[in-house]
Formats: sequence, C-alpha cells, structure tokens
Amino acid sequence: MGDEELVVLASLLAGVAGTGLGGILGALLGAENRSVACYMLAFAGGVMAGISLFAMLPASAQGFRETTGSANLLAAVGATAWGAFTVFAVEKLYDVFARNRGAEPLSVCISVVPSGNPSEKKSLLRAGFAVALAVTVHNLPEGLAIGAAGSAGAAGGMAVAVAIALHNVPEGMAIAAPLAGGGKGKIKAALIAAAAGAATVPGAAVGLTIGKMSPVANAVSLAFAAGAMLYVTFADIFAEAYASEKKNATALCALSGALVAVVFGGI
Repeated sequence: MGDEELVVLASLLAGVAGTGLGGILGALLGAENRSVACYMLAFAGGVMAGISLFAMLPASAQGFRETTGSANLLAAVGATAWGAFTVFAVEKLYDVFARNRGAEPLSVCISVVPSGNPSEKKSLLRAGFAVALAVTVHNLPEGLAIGAAGSAGAAGGMAVAVAIALHNVPEGMAIAAPLAGGGKGKIKAALIAAAAGAATVPGAAVGLTIGKMSPVANAVSLAFAAGAMLYVTFADIFAEAYASEKKNATALCALSGALVAVVFGGI
C-alpha cells in the first residue's frame, strides 16, 4: 500500500472510526456526564494546535525555502489566514442556512455540553440530526488537513489523523446521545454518527491532490490546512471544552495535548 492510500485510509479511520466510537459511547451512556467529553476535546484541541504550529507551518515555510530560496513566512501566514477565513466563511454560510430553516447555529449544534433537557423525542431527533450535519461540515477541512500533511509524507498525515480522531470521539457522542434518546435506536444512532465522519475522506483526497501538484502547492496547502485546523481549534473546540466547570483540569488537558504534538512533530 502506497503513501497516498495510507493517508486516505487514515482519513477514513479518523472520521468514521473516531466519530463512530463516540457514537457508540454516546448511544450507550447518553448525555448525563459531559466532563470527560470536555477533557477529550481540550486534549485533542491541544494536539491539533501543536501539530499546526510546530509541524505543519514549519514544513510549509521549509517548502517555500526549497522553492524560492527563502523561508517566505509572509506567504505561509497569508495561506494560513486564507485557511482560517475559509472555515469561518463556511460556518457563517451554514448559520445562514440554519437560520432560514429555523434551526440552531453551528456553534450550538456541535455542543457536547447540553444546554437543556428536551422532553420530546422529536426535539431530540432534530438536535441529533443537526449535530450530524454540523460535524459533516467540520470534517471536510479536517480531511483537507490530513491530505495536505500526508502529501509531504504518510507520517505527517497519520499524526494529523490521530489528532482529528481524538476530537471526533466527543463529537460522535454529541450526535448519538440525542438520537438514541429520541428513539432512533442505539445501533442506528452510532451508525449515523460514523457516517457523519466520512466527510474526511473527500477532504483528504483534495488535500493530497493539491499537495502533489508542486512543492509550492504543497507549501500553500500545508499552511492553508494549518489555518483551517487552528480556526476550528480555537473558535470551536477550545470554546466548547472550556464550558466545563473544571477549567484548570481542562487547561492541563489542552497543554498535555500540545506537548504530545511536539513529540509527534519531532521537535
């Protein structure tokens, strides 16, 4: 199996297996205790931020150095900002779509901390499917990050895939818990959660294709994917993780994740 096939397989496992595992846990455990989910989100966010800052961005700058003779940090920063803005724009478009249909915005949909306790099964089912759609939207840029990192070598793609798989577990819980509570059935709820993670695969394919075009394209795609991951991490993952009342423990989990990323990145 070649490097490209390994990266695509890693994206499949990160999306489907990670979200699916969370779906199983959510279907079995329900939504009673979200502290563990917050800790997992914080740890995964730390890993994602660390890989972006300590591995992907330096690799992008090195790519510019090899092609232009200098570490073009301005170009790397510009591509990073482009990636962050793209995810921001996609989320805002989703919010417009949701508002027009009378649904919740994405920031509410992906919440792993329940904001209320709906008594009607219809409300729970609607919430579960809204989360599934939101997670699908999120998994596209995350798959792009796996593919972009993997275009420079399978090891990089695997490291990013591990980080994304970790944070997909609590997202899968957020999908399956309300679906199972709404009467969808535990197995079906877990399968729907796993299906929502499959969007990482087309994202990874796009990242691989762009990254393989040329050294410059690879450098740009790495920085773009890093920006996308950083935006998701700081705007969504950390914001949600810090909804936990035990903020010191959450911060330690985030720091631990960043240190793990440093080890993975070989820094």
